[in-house]
Amino acid sequence: MPLFLLLIVTFLIVGIVSFGGGYAMLPVIDHMVVTEEHWFRETDFIDMIAVASMAPGPIAVNAAVMVGYRLLGVGGAFLAAVSVAVPSLFLILIFARAFFKYHRHPRVAAAFYVLRPVIAGMIFYAAASFARRNGLLSGEASWTTLLFFLVAFVLFAPTKLHPALVLLFSGVAGMFVYLPHYLPH
Repeated sequence: MPLFLLLIVTFLIVGIVSFGGGYAMLPVIDHMVVTEEHWFRETDFIDMIAVASMAPGPIAVNAAVMVGYRLLGVGGAFLAAVSVAVPSLFLILIFARAFFKYHRHPRVAAAFYVLRPVIAGMIFYAAASFARRNGLLSGEASWTTLLFFLVAFVLFAPTKLHPALVLLFSGVAGMFVYLPHYLPH
């Protein structure tokens, strides 16, 4: 199958099967682009998610744009973005009509009551998977890495700073802390 069609199909699938939005979609995108298609190494995917998190807009669309751009340039970015967004557009139109008609029905209310913790679990899985791949859960993380983790949590949780600012501050601090590791010796 030509790469542009594979890109479209991949992100149509992501858009169709990913419930819970943004961060809940990341495990599906990760599986499709890292595990299935091998378009990204895990470390590159993690870096891409960091950049996609800083940009305005839905993280899933931003991630799709970055994957598409890496594979096929601007045209690939456009194809991936449309492919991941179109299923959501059509599904939400259908769901919105049904939701506003039936949302007070006890069975529908019960279904949505169950979906809340399931979606929270998917988001937690994405965070734990991300942390595991970065060595935060396996004892591989340095004290500096753990300090960055804690500072980011403290900046974000109680202060409600915008995530882009937390990422920007962390990236700038990381340049000062880790730059010597990346300079030629």
